[in-house]
Amino acid sequence: MIQKAAQINLQNISEYVSVLEIDNGVNNTLNIEGLDDLYSILSTLADDDPKVILITGKGERSFCMGYSSNCSDEANNSAVREARDLALSAVRMIRASRHYFLAGINGYALDLGIELALASDLSIASSKAKLGMPGLKYGMPPFTGVLTDTTLNMTGEAYSHLKSGNLIDANQASNLGLVDNVVDYTNFRREILNYCRSLNPEYLSNYKVVKRPEVPRVDSDRLFFQVYRVSCKSIKDLERFRNSL
Repeated sequence: MIQKAAQINLQNISEYVSVLEIDNGVNNTLNIEGLDDLYSILSTLADDDPKVILITGKGERSFCMGYSSNCSDEANNSAVREARDLALSAVRMIRASRHYFLAGINGYALDLGIELALASDLSIASSKAKLGMPGLKYGMPPFTGVLTDTTLNMTGEAYSHLKSGNLIDANQASNLGLVDNVVDYTNFRREILNYCRSLNPEYLSNYKVVKRPEVPRVDSDRLFFQVYRVSCKSIKDLERFRNSL
């Protein structure tokens, strides 16, 4: 059975494996409606028995290329706050869940995309995947505190790569500890699903890594709005950059 929302699909592969698929055009970006879809679907999974949940993107091009918006949204502080709150809430749900989340990075994982991957319990990238936070170059800050969350135990080199806004390939990301493994792009979805089926969700739920503490909300919000400076031109430039890849 497939549960479809505007930008997120949820398919139950078996009793113990589900696929949460980001499905929004070739770039698989998430706007405020998509973030609301993600939050809603994660909420519906909260009471299920422990299972392995594969988060991936539709197609072969993109896992998720980040948050997308229009100029009128960015001029509206309440819309920006709502999008950021939804993204942060979704990441906190992934971290706190008893389900085991595996990010299957099938292509570009940029900005919010890499934030979702880092929030997962395990991340496996296609050999064709590219990762990074290019939005930083256009004034688009992280939505989930990835650059200020010291509990991610990120190396200085990994942090520097993310902060630079430059893209790195899957093997570089693996060497930096940003992904756990790299799989050949050929039959990537099938290989990842077979791996998911081999996992024991009950065992993983019982021994899941202790969750990272949450960043204090007031300080986090203050920092977000102090850093957030993006113009309509920047939004369009970022979109052009994504489409050029």
